[in-house]
Amino acid sequence: MTAARTDDPARPEWAEGPGARGQGGRAWAIARVNMVRLRGDRRSAFAGLVLPILIMILVGVIFGGGASRLGVGVVDLDHSPVSARAVTLFERSSNLHVRHYSTDAKAAGALRRGLVLGGVSLPSGYAAAVQAGRRPSVFLLYNAGQVQSEEARADLVAVLAQVDAEVSAARFAQAGTGLPFRLGLARAEAIDDAAYRASLRRPEPAKISPFAYTAPSNLVLFTFIMAMAVSAGFVQSRRLGVVRRMLSTPTSPLAVIGGESAGILGVALGQGIFLFLVGALILRVHWGDPLGVALVIIVQSLAAAGAGLLVGTLARTQEQALAIAIPTGIAAGMLGGCMWSLDIVGPTMRAVGHFVPQAWSMDAFVALSYHHAGLGRIGGDLAALAGFAVVLGGAGALMLRRSVAADH
Repeated sequence: MTAARTDDPARPEWAEGPGARGQGGRAWAIARVNMVRLRGDRRSAFAGLVLPILIMILVGVIFGGGASRLGVGVVDLDHSPVSARAVTLFERSSNLHVRHYSTDAKAAGALRRGLVLGGVSLPSGYAAAVQAGRRPSVFLLYNAGQVQSEEARADLVAVLAQVDAEVSAARFAQAGTGLPFRLGLARAEAIDDAAYRASLRRPEPAKISPFAYTAPSNLVLFTFIMAMAVSAGFVQSRRLGVVRRMLSTPTSPLAVIGGESAGILGVALGQGIFLFLVGALILRVHWGDPLGVALVIIVQSLAAAGAGLLVGTLARTQEQALAIAIPTGIAAGMLGGCMWSLDIVGPTMRAVGHFVPQAWSMDAFVALSYHHAGLGRIGGDLAALAGFAVVLGGAGALMLRRSVAADH
C-alpha cells in the first residue's frame, strides 16, 4: 500500500480523500472550494445578501403604495346637493384622505408643497351642467408621472363618474316615467349607498404587500449580477495557474468545467432561496404557488449560471469580469422590468425587454404573486428561461472548455 503525499504542490488539497475518487467527486470538490472562498469574502456577502435586502425595504417603503390613504384637496365652489354628494363620496373612499380648501389657488399650493397628492375643484354651475347632460369643467390637480399622484387622480375621476351615473339615472327616469328629478336622484343615491354598506359587511380582501414587486425584482436582479460577478474567481484561478495545477492531477477538463459551473449555480441558487425566505418571512410577501416559485428560482439560477460562465471565459482579469458583470446585470435588469414594471412601457420596449431572461422571470413572479397563477400560466415563462439557460450555459461551457484545454 502506498500512502498519498500531502505535501506535493502539484496535487492540491481538494484532490485528496474519498470524494476525489471519481471525476464527479473532483468537480464537487472544486465547486465546494469556490463557494467556501466566496463565503469568506465580506464584500460579496454584503453585495449579494445585505444590499438586496436594504434595497427591498427602501423601495418598498417609499414606492410600495397601499400603506395609507392618498391625501387629496377638494374645493367645492358650487355648494349644491350634487356637489355635496361628490364631496361625500370623496370622503368615504377607502383610498382617499380629503383636505378641504376654499379656493383653487390654495389647493394648488398644497399640491406644490406636497401636502396633498392630487386635488379636484367643482366649479360654480357644476350641478346645473351635470343635470343638463353637459360635461362640467372640473379642475383636476395632480403631478403627471408621479405614481401615487396618478392613483389619486384615478380615484377622483372614479368618484366623479359615479356622481355622473347617478344624475344620468335620475334624468333617464324623469324622461321615461315622469319621476321628479330630485326623487330619481335620491333613489339612485340610495341604491349606491346600499351597495356600499353591503361591501363593508364583506370580508376585506387581503392587501398586497408594499414589497410584493420589489422583493422578486431584487431577487432576479441580484441573482444575475452575483452569478456573473463570482465568475471573477475563475478568471483569478486561471491567472494564478490554479487551473493548470488541477489539470496536472488526474482531474479531467470536464471535471473542472463541471466544478466551476456548479459553483456559480450554487451561489445563484443559494442567493435566490435566501432572498425568497427574506421576502416571505420578514417582509410578508405572498409569492404564490410554492412549486411555481421553486421552479422559477431553479430555472433562472441555471440561466444566471450560464451567464456567469460566459463572463468568466470572456474576461481576462478579475477587474474586467466585474466591469462586465455589474453594468450588464443592471442594464439587463432595467430592460427586464427589475427597476420598473414593463406594463408602463410601450409595446416596442416591452418586446425588447424580453430579449433578456430577467423579463421572463419577472413575468412569472408577477403572475404568481399578483394573479395567483398556477404552473400552467407560467409554463411559457419557464420554457423561455430554460431556453436562456441552455443557450447561455452551452456557450459558456463551450468557451470554458476551450479555455481549460488551452491551459491543459
